[in-house]
This record gives sequence, C-alpha cells and structure tokens, in this order.
Amino acid sequence: MFPAGTPAWAKTDISPRAGLWAPDVLFFNGKYHLYYACSTFGSQRSAIGLATNPTLDPSNAAYLWADQGKVIESSPGMPFNAIDPTVVLDADGKPWIAFGSWNQGIFLRRLDENSGKLPATDKAADHLAARPGRDALEAPSLFLRNGWYYLVVSYDFCCRGVNSTYKLVIGRSRQITGPYVDRDGKPMLEGHASLLLRSYGFTRGPGQSTFVRQGNCTWMVHHYYDARDNGIPRVQVREIYWDADGWPLAGEPLAEQRHDAEPVTADLNGQWDLLSDYGKQASRCLFDRDGSVRKDGQMIGRWTRTEDQLQIRWSPDQSNAGGATADCFISTDGESFVGRRSSDGAIISGCRVDEMPVTP
Repeated sequence: MFPAGTPAWAKTDISPRAGLWAPDVLFFNGKYHLYYACSTFGSQRSAIGLATNPTLDPSNAAYLWADQGKVIESSPGMPFNAIDPTVVLDADGKPWIAFGSWNQGIFLRRLDENSGKLPATDKAADHLAARPGRDALEAPSLFLRNGWYYLVVSYDFCCRGVNSTYKLVIGRSRQITGPYVDRDGKPMLEGHASLLLRSYGFTRGPGQSTFVRQGNCTWMVHHYYDARDNGIPRVQVREIYWDADGWPLAGEPLAEQRHDAEPVTADLNGQWDLLSDYGKQASRCLFDRDGSVRKDGQMIGRWTRTEDQLQIRWSPDQSNAGGATADCFISTDGESFVGRRSSDGAIISGCRVDEMPVTP
C-alpha cells in the first residue's frame, strides 16, 4: 500500500521506528477510506492515519492509495491511545470512528463525510467502554444490525503466543454513542461485557475482530495463536448466529467446508465434545438415536433436531444445568453447533468427535 514505506509524517511526528497496523476500511463519499494505527508497541504516542482510493481493482488506471495524513493522535497523559481504529456508518449513513487501547478504554468520534477526518466544529469524544482498575481492553469493532449497535472489544493480553489471554467480549446500544451494556444490562463503562469467544482447543488468545455482512449471513474474522504450531499467529473466519434476544454466537472456524453446500440432514447421533463458555474441560457425550444424551453411560438429557436447529434439554437432576435447555444452530457441514443455555446464558458449543481433541 505504501511502496516507499511508513509515511514521512509518521516517522517525524510519532517515532522514527513507527509501525503501521490494525487497518479498517469503509466506503463513503465515492471512495474507500482506509484507517490505520501508527505507533510503537506499548506507547501512547500514537496516531491514526488515513489513506483513500477510488477503487479496489489494481487493474483500474485510477487505482492508487493516497495517504491523507493524521486523523487523530495521542500523547502520554491523554485519556486515550489513538490506535486500533474501527469505522462504521450509522443508521443515517454518517461515518464514525471508534478507537482505543488500554488507558481509559474505547472512545468514539464523528467523521467529516468530505475529508474523512475529524470535523473542525465537533471536538467531543464519546466514551464507550472501560475496565476501571484493570485497563486491559482494546481493539474495538463496531457494527449495526437490526437497530442495535454492537461493540466488540478484546480483553486481557495479546502477543504471548499460546499463553495469550486475549478474549472477545461484547455489548450493545440503541445509539451509536452509547451507553453500551452487556446481556444483563450492565454498562461497559463499568467494566461489564458478555463473552463472545475465548481460548479453547488449539485456538488461543482470539482477538482483534471485524464483522462482514454477506446477504443474510454475518462473518467474524479474528486473530488467534495456533497451539498446533507453536503459537504462530493466524486468522480464523467464523459464521455468526443470532440467539432469540439478538445476541451473536460464534460458530466453529471455517476450514474446508463450503458455506454454499447443501445442509447436512443426517442424524446427529454419535460422540460429541461439549463446552460451556469455552471452558478448558470438554464433556464427551453420546447423542443416541433414541434422542437421549448420555455421559459415561448415564442419561443426562435429551436432544431433538429440526432442520438446522438443535435443542438440548438437560435432566432435572443435573446439578449444573438441571432442567435447562439450549437452543443451538447446527453448522452447514453438520460437524458442530453453538447455542445458549437458558438457565445461565452460558454459550454451549459442540464438535463431533472423530479424533482426540487437542489438550488445552
């Protein structure tokens, strides 16, 4: 994108060692606007830059990423760190930018439609999310669906390979400026948020997400560290399902399966590994043909399937989920499902067992 390397302004104004990362792109006012972070690791002397292009087709004669310089910057002592931008159009088609890493959390500014930068007449920043006393949050992703603005942020620590504790959490608001709350209605500004995805199996430290709409389908793209390969950083793509209350559930990462394949209609009978909120210890269960769910030979509940929907009903004597149900979505390939348990809102996920799982 920058054949000559890091823009001169970044080396002069931020640091001679300034690096560029965390890009996000949005189309408005007839061109593509690409916002990127400019800083050195762990520094609050940071900026968000902007480059524009009329087309994404490299064969088009008009194709050219033109750097437009700084959009917003930060220095030590300011309430925010100007990195990790996410840009979104509101319900009226107006552009906004959210950003932030540690310090006091995540902030929002309105963008000028013509310049793509901050408007000269509006200097107010809206505070969206914080973790008082902990600070470990960053990398917002903001999107609009069915009248709700969803704010996804990364909690805890990245950049430690398989020992990274990054996880994705979420809140939502009817207004883009907030207040954002979790599933229990508690404010994100007070450190509350609902779990979306955390480490399990070979997926360690999932974070830095973005969301893409394709027809009626929503996809989440996120970074993780691969425990199968010495913690090498990689990217996963997951289909997002929506529960009855309009909260997202992350499906298993796409591999070789095709989303446009015909849905698998065979019975789900067989061995499954079930996780609750992506806990470290999976429960190996048998989904029997008679509709029972068994663990260690004992019946713990029942299951029923209707097309791409699965319902699990736990037996009343189950101490951790007695009498609860989970309404789940089955993946297109029939190899996994995800849903939410009625008793406590925990995310229930399952993968068909055809090999021994990776030990956490």
